[in-house]
Amino acid sequence: MQDKKWIWILGLALLSIGANFWAFPVYILDEAKNAACAMEMFQRGDWITPTFNDQLRTDKPPLHYFFMMASYAAFGVSAFSARLFSVLFGLATVAVVYRFVYLTEGARIAFYSGLVMVSSLYLTVQFHLAVPDPYFIFFLTLSWLSFAYGFNRTKAGYFYLSYAAMSLAFMAKGPLAVVLCVLVFTAFLIVHGRFTWKTLMEVRVFPGILIFMLIAAPWWIAVWRATDGEWPAAFIFGHNIGRYMAPFEGHGSFPGAIVVFFFVALLPLAGLVPRAIRVGWSERLGHPVILVSIIGVGAVLIFFIFSRTLLPTYVGPAVPVGAILIGYGMDQWLRRKNGTSGVPAWFAVLIFIMMVAAPFGLRSAIDQDPWIHSLPELAWLVVPLPIGAGMALYFFIRKRNEAALISYLGGFWL
Repeated sequence: MQDKKWIWILGLALLSIGANFWAFPVYILDEAKNAACAMEMFQRGDWITPTFNDQLRTDKPPLHYFFMMASYAAFGVSAFSARLFSVLFGLATVAVVYRFVYLTEGARIAFYSGLVMVSSLYLTVQFHLAVPDPYFIFFLTLSWLSFAYGFNRTKAGYFYLSYAAMSLAFMAKGPLAVVLCVLVFTAFLIVHGRFTWKTLMEVRVFPGILIFMLIAAPWWIAVWRATDGEWPAAFIFGHNIGRYMAPFEGHGSFPGAIVVFFFVALLPLAGLVPRAIRVGWSERLGHPVILVSIIGVGAVLIFFIFSRTLLPTYVGPAVPVGAILIGYGMDQWLRRKNGTSGVPAWFAVLIFIMMVAAPFGLRSAIDQDPWIHSLPELAWLVVPLPIGAGMALYFFIRKRNEAALISYLGGFWL
């Protein structure tokens, strides 16, 4: 790879995703349960049966436990060890997105996509936590992009990589990985007008099923035998079908909330997504990674619109491919607006005013919160937002659109 911008992107990712992940205690409920479950398995030397407080834990498959146990073995049981591989998989997700976009769309869009990812507060938080989502996001992203690239270049090795990644996503989160991959791959082939038996042979579906079974089946068989079928039954019917059909542990939401989560997760440039989808769809057959990103975002949002249980974490798989769409949208928008301001002055001023108000709004919220009202200084952590917006306003006035958009992203990254 001749392009060296990837070094900057990974450096920024390391600074944001890796910032202080070892220092703050494991106190969030999901983190505590996952880290403690892995600790109990590690202490018993048991790689089969997940337990929390010595009771069977059926919430998630074991992939993240395995990595935590390996980290515990190397570095001891600590917050650092529990979160280490979440951070590493976060960095790997950024690298995978950059690499595939670079190969198919060029260095400019790869750079923009990487900037969007490292500037997403949502992804930074996700990749800081000792939960299965970082593993799931990485392997699902790798599966989708590998499939699209393999289809475009007719390289069988990428199909095998895609199916292996899907099986590891399954080991991280369960049947959701298979559902989303089948939806995305099927739609991808239909859009190309090639959903035929011949094409299924070309994309190596049956070797893919074999790869999936070789990776996933051994542990599932082992846990079935170790728990007399209790773990698979509770996980499939309770934590998958049950969560989808009814609110679980009070985690209900309003219709369309998943769409709101998606746009919030991709601030500050989420507004470029609709146009990127429109332009990308018109050029879909020549841009496989853009097409699979459009389909991936659609699959996640449509699937969870109908879910009765909803958490902000559920939108995770759509965020990296959403970042690709924003990177593509930035490039298209900048080319179209070359030589013009492109943004109404009132809009840039409005964004600046909103960002200036952000620290004061956060300060007011902190004052009213019974848990953190004694820490008003936390509000000043968002001061980079008005700084970035102020720089963006200046650059828009000077008709330097690229610098303006990067200033918005820089404020969020900082």
